[in-house]
Amino acid sequence: MGSAVDGEEILERKKAWAELEREQAEVKRNIKTLMRLEPSTLAIDDPSIADRVSNVRMKPQKYETAEDTATEKRMQEQVQANKAASPA
Repeated sequence: MGSAVDGEEILERKKAWAELEREQAEVKRNIKTLMRLEPSTLAIDDPSIADRVSNVRMKPQKYETAEDTATEKRMQEQVQANKAASPA
């Protein structure tokens, strides 16, 4: 009786392993598909790799986040407030 249970357990593990291998192959295919660069694409979608790309036919990109924009606006307001407050 013990060997029948062991055999079923081994069979279930083999099935689970085969399913994991199928999922892994699918993920690899999806990654390869996503990595293809379409000819019409001119900008990089991932700003973290923007400065590592060379020989790309595109203008240099400046990536601004909402935080960058808010900081820039706040700094401009401070400069204007300082100019208004200082006697000229």
